[in-house]
Amino acid sequence: MTYAPGELIGQRYQILRVVTERPLDILYHALDNDVGVEVAVRVVASKLLPDSVARQAFVHKLERAK
Repeated sequence: MTYAPGELIGQRYQILRVVTERPLDILYHALDNDVGVEVAVRVVASKLLPDSVARQAFVHKLERAK
């Protein structure tokens, strides 16, 4: 899924611009509306997470990396 400038992701991140667009992900420059800070938001290509099991494994790995 791609987002255009001005769109919101998760009612929190307002897209300002696309930084890079690659086959596996898109990196956005965005505004975190909760804290008023500009951030980077990476969106992983949906083809990498085709089902709920793959998505759950991905989230688990992210949580362990914190």
